[in-house]
Amino acid sequence: MELACRKCNLIISQGNTCPVCNVSNLTSKWSGYIAVLNVEKSDIAKRMEIKINGAYAISING
Repeated sequence: MELACRKCNLIISQGNTCPVCNVSNLTSKWSGYIAVLNVEKSDIAKRMEIKINGAYAISING
């Protein structure tokens, strides 16, 4: 089961701690995702304040 970090929205497939935020505040209640391949060139990454490449949930529902 993939979980999303409630703080930065990173989708995590292993473990119970977000590798970006180092928090364990994760949820399985998320919807939609974007894959950021190049944070320096991505306008969406800038708007979402994403600093590291990866898959991010668009919406956290719980």
